Amino acid sequence: MNQRKWEMNVEYIKELELPLRVDDIVNHPVESLDKESLTALQAISVFEVPVSFEILGKMLNLDKVKLDLVLNKLVTTKLLNRKLGDWGYRYDFYNKRFRKLIFSGISEEVRLEYHQRASYI
Repeated sequence: MNQRKWEMNVEYIKELELPLRVDDIVNHPVESLDKESLTALQAISVFEVPVSFEILGKMLNLDKVKLDLVLNKLVTTKLLNRKLGDWGYRYDFYNKRFRKLIFSGISEEVRLEYHQRASYI
């Protein structure tokens, strides 16, 4: 019978740079986002429920093509979920903790502006 031997390279493990906290893992995607993606995430974070494509378009003043590109990128990177409902696609955060992180990073002034826009739609 052929016996196999399992080996572990301890030096390689010592060189791994692992995040020390869960927050570091969650914060990492935010640092690499472009302005339009971050703005879309901020607008969605104001809502407690999934938001329709049409509402997001009105909130962000983006044309449908540009908004679709931004949302597709966020869905592809698993930052947002896309849910098909009776009235089209709705978008929500893939991770609720990430939503809270985005929302907490919005200034009070900008939050108020988003809430006011949402109330007029």
